[in-house]
Amino acid sequence: MSKQFLASSTLTTLAASFILMATTAMPAAADTYSLAGVEAKLISVQFESQMEVEDIIGTSHQATGSVTLDDKAAAFKLEVPVASLRTGIDLRDENIRSDAWLDAAKFPTISFAGTSIVKSGTSYKVSGTFTMRGKSKPVTVTADVREIAADDAKKLGLGDSKWVRIRSAFTVQLSDFGIKIPGMTASKVNNTWTVKVSLFAKASTK
Repeated sequence: MSKQFLASSTLTTLAASFILMATTAMPAAADTYSLAGVEAKLISVQFESQMEVEDIIGTSHQATGSVTLDDKAAAFKLEVPVASLRTGIDLRDENIRSDAWLDAAKFPTISFAGTSIVKSGTSYKVSGTFTMRGKSKPVTVTADVREIAADDAKKLGLGDSKWVRIRSAFTVQLSDFGIKIPGMTASKVNNTWTVKVSLFAKASTK
């Protein structure tokens, strides 16, 4: 059984247990949550290409960043190391990291920084900047954000602090970031990639 499958199963189990406990209320005062020290099994960032001939899913369980929740103001930052992406085929992973694709040597991270965040229930509409291969583009995404109270977090084995679970999905165009798909792989690689984020973040110590 693969580590990726175990990580995904653990994340799904935690999320399912949390839904039974959580309420939809969000914190009234500003709370900041961080990915610092969060276990890899609680972090999943995927980049997915779908074509008739072949599907490609690159997954990372490494990320840094933070989220600040507030009724009036909020902030969101996420950064993923390009070298941490895995597709299940070593040669393809090397190609993705090469200068023809993501150029990990020159641009080691992919990042998203939210600059405008509007709350609606448990969802946030986040407008910000997505940066890949040294190029930045404006992106607006909808993120489902649910708070996990400290008592519930302890029951789930997460520790004594408060946590949040964040889920979001959006699309990016490779061509917008200077990536040209070679003719020999055009039938296998889509110019449109779906980015899926599912992670838990822990309340920062003040």
